[in-house]
Amino acid sequence: MDGAKLNDGGGAVHVYRRIAVEEPDDVRLLVEDSVQYSDGPGWPEAADGSGAWLVRANLLGIGDNGSNWRASSSTSSNRFTQWTMSAFPDGTPTAAMLPAADFDNDGLSNLAEYAFLRDPSAADPNELLTATASGDGRIEIRHLVRTDDPTLSYQVRESSDLINWFDDVQSFTIESEAAVTHVSALRRIRFADPSPDAPFRFFRIEVSGTL
Repeated sequence: MDGAKLNDGGGAVHVYRRIAVEEPDDVRLLVEDSVQYSDGPGWPEAADGSGAWLVRANLLGIGDNGSNWRASSSTSSNRFTQWTMSAFPDGTPTAAMLPAADFDNDGLSNLAEYAFLRDPSAADPNELLTATASGDGRIEIRHLVRTDDPTLSYQVRESSDLINWFDDVQSFTIESEAAVTHVSALRRIRFADPSPDAPFRFFRIEVSGTL
């Protein structure tokens, strides 16, 4: 390895587990797994410089055997995965960085933290969305969107009872999307007048992406 970067041509990766022995301060390392990877014959060619990366296909197979690995299905260098490398503290378990996990226990998944450009390692005191009533009485919502990942999709959904949700593109319009930074923009959405048959109206934004 060169610092934190793996050699593209091949190398070794060792995963250790710390174990305590008889003395309280005596800690030893047990080899949990060891992989000698390569870009030679027998290893997935698609993961050799074309944008994909190696994914363990057979968790019970020998790590040194290229047939137990496959190339990732995405070749976009997976921006979410790249983001996790710098967004979380060193030593964070892989499971805690998965899209559906909530590392800081603030009620937002890591995917939501990524999509709305928040800090996944600490609960953010700032509001995720801001809602106001415009001069004509229509509801206006503003929120950040990530602009450097074309796989992200922000879906507006509506409910009158917080149980049944549906998406109705005719009930809202995206008024504007102004750049904030080189990777973010502020989106402004306006909703139609509330129906007289629906005294309550709730909105949420669902995020999905190719991760």
